[in-house]
Amino acid sequence: MDLKIQRKMKIIQKCLLLCVLAFPFKEAFSSGTLYINSQSDVHKLSRNINQYSQIKFAAGTFLLPELVFYRQVLLVGSGSSTILKPASPTTYMIIARKPLVLKNLVLDGNHQASVGLYANQDLEVESCTLQNFKGTAKAAGRAIRTLGYNSSLRVNNTTIRNIGGYEDGKGGNAIGAHRGIHSLSKYNRISNSTFDNIQGKEDGDAIHLQTKRVAGKWASANSVIEHCRFINFGKRAIKLQSSHNLIQNCDFVQSAAAPASVVISLYGENNTIKNNDFKVAVTVSWISLNGAAINTISGNTVKMSKGSKLFYVTKTRNTQIVNNQFEVQDSKKPLTGFSPNTEKADFNNLNLNNTVSPIK
Repeated sequence: MDLKIQRKMKIIQKCLLLCVLAFPFKEAFSSGTLYINSQSDVHKLSRNINQYSQIKFAAGTFLLPELVFYRQVLLVGSGSSTILKPASPTTYMIIARKPLVLKNLVLDGNHQASVGLYANQDLEVESCTLQNFKGTAKAAGRAIRTLGYNSSLRVNNTTIRNIGGYEDGKGGNAIGAHRGIHSLSKYNRISNSTFDNIQGKEDGDAIHLQTKRVAGKWASANSVIEHCRFINFGKRAIKLQSSHNLIQNCDFVQSAAAPASVVISLYGENNTIKNNDFKVAVTVSWISLNGAAINTISGNTVKMSKGSKLFYVTKTRNTQIVNNQFEVQDSKKPLTGFSPNTEKADFNNLNLNNTVSPIK
């Protein structure tokens, strides 16, 4: 082997060695923390968005481009003094293709973004405020939207407010279907949180849990909604197109000046609604049973300042409604309504053992 070839081989060996040595350094760097202390630091985030496992925001207001994460990441702020806003009108503020944790900050759509968090893997939101997301003719307003059925959603100690926007006057489509949370995940835990002013008379829900249908039935969501407060929601507070959910120890408040259609809509099976307090006004009913089966509604206190129907039934079976206290405008009127194609016999197997009195 001549001298030139030997020199070339040594150069190649050195290059390979440098690459091997650089590889662990790159991994350590990519799993580090990026500190966002000023608006100029946001450009670092934009250029190297998937190199960090933690992104920490200082106190202040930061204008963000649409962020798309392809690796697991923690975004953490300094509490209510950390405010993230869109730099320009956009559909999404944050898209997460891998698990995401959001903690201790304000995600403010500033009426320029339609969707705050869009995720198809595990999502956790802790001690945050998500607000001011405005739907358009292209996308409904939503603070949180999850897509992955095999994923989980956890929301705790969080406020979601001022969600609404454009409505096209056509029921049943996605336009105008504004949501505080719209989750397709099979596990949801929503606790100690407040939902305030989730607009949309056409189809606005504070929480919508929706799973896939298997053999004509809604699949399990294994979800808990507890110790939450719902204030002035659009069409409904909660819509459950899923099974095996628990709603407990929550407060619902709806102004008589802007009544909702329904407070809770049940579609699935083995759902439990217990020990909640309702001070509400409705145009249709307190709860609608839409093919719901084997559900339990117990121990709730309901004061309905507007609306005469506690239940509206399209179809149900084996649902227990027991030990609730109802205050209504006229306790002598029928408290249940039926859709035109529903046999009232479908409702006869409900165990009604409740207290009904005129509203005080």
